[in-house]
Amino acid sequence: MDMRQILSNNIVYFRMKNNWTQERLAEILKTSSAYISELENGKRNISIDQLERIVQVFNIEPHQLFEKREAVKIRRIKRRKK
Repeated sequence: MDMRQILSNNIVYFRMKNNWTQERLAEILKTSSAYISELENGKRNISIDQLERIVQVFNIEPHQLFEKREAVKIRRIKRRKK
């Protein structure tokens, strides 16, 4: 697993742990759900500033985003009806 895959998997892991949709995480980070999707699929680079925001939002230590974990299999959380 390369660094990008590890980071991507951990973003999914912590998002799922918080029971958030990609849309909810995007809203909290003031970005788009497309950006979150690209991060989670390893198709997008991330800035240090955005890493800092993600660490704060998930209330974790920065190193936790780079720990090897088992791949997250379930990525979807049902959207809440508006």
